[in-house]
Amino acid sequence: MALAVALVNAGWTFNDWHQELTDPRNGAASWYRTDKNGRTRSNWTRRIERDWGKAEAFVNRSAGIESRTEATHQIGLHREQAASLPWPGRAGPTDRAVLTALHQIATARGSLRFAASVRDVATASGVSRTTAGRSLKRLQEAQWIRLDIAAHLGSGTAATYRLTSKPGREANGFIVPARADTGSDVWRGMGRTAAHIYDALSLVPMSIGDLVQATGRCAKTVGRHLSVLASQGLAQEAWPGAWTLSSADEDQIVESNNWRGNRQRQVEQHERERQAHRFLQEAHRRELQYAHTASWVAGADPKLADATPAKRGKGYR
Repeated sequence: MALAVALVNAGWTFNDWHQELTDPRNGAASWYRTDKNGRTRSNWTRRIERDWGKAEAFVNRSAGIESRTEATHQIGLHREQAASLPWPGRAGPTDRAVLTALHQIATARGSLRFAASVRDVATASGVSRTTAGRSLKRLQEAQWIRLDIAAHLGSGTAATYRLTSKPGREANGFIVPARADTGSDVWRGMGRTAAHIYDALSLVPMSIGDLVQATGRCAKTVGRHLSVLASQGLAQEAWPGAWTLSSADEDQIVESNNWRGNRQRQVEQHERERQAHRFLQEAHRRELQYAHTASWVAGADPKLADATPAKRGKGYR
């Protein structure tokens, strides 16, 4: 079960686990598939499911959460606390979008403690990898999250975070739920500040002052983004100075503004970066293996210590 626990902490899903262990090329699968006499177990797939369930339960207990339901409740409280506060400053909308992405990842994992790579967070929040990394550090400093296990570049293991609650945060009297998916094409085009203001709107007319208080933006910024939202059919002015939420076809907005494919391009870019990283890892592993072989050759025959592989002959390869 230790392997399953490590993979749960690394952010694997049950489908990832099941796919790996049902692959006959995986050596670990033989432990589940056959007994000590080499005979095929009749219930080996159930053993896979059982160990994964135990691993998830162990990780949740370690995080102080008794069940997935309780974890989901705690994540909801954390989300509500974030929604009740303004996010002022230039980095405010970015940090809010990144924290919303972390809420989504935590909910999918069913735990306050979860693994998340910077690239995954960047894709979910609609920001660049560098921006996501900086925002994660700011959220740690503000005690919204805690870094439990740092990322390990050598093995490619993602960092493990935990959602934390800091007492004494003062609410502004408004609840701003994260309705806009900042990782989607439409909100990548509209921008994170526009998404924040859109989330603050409701069917009840709100003044510019109310939106300033709810979002922490200045009146000029709120007014400018309301005009942009209105031009796309996402907000409307009920009467002069009072704005309400409106609905529009997001797919049509994406098509009309030629925003289609922004998210997919980022996903593909991140996959290319991962492949390049794996290539460098393999090259480094081969280099270490070559250095180890050269060291062994030096001990066996000092004359060949500095020889190239071609000059050593087949016996030394």
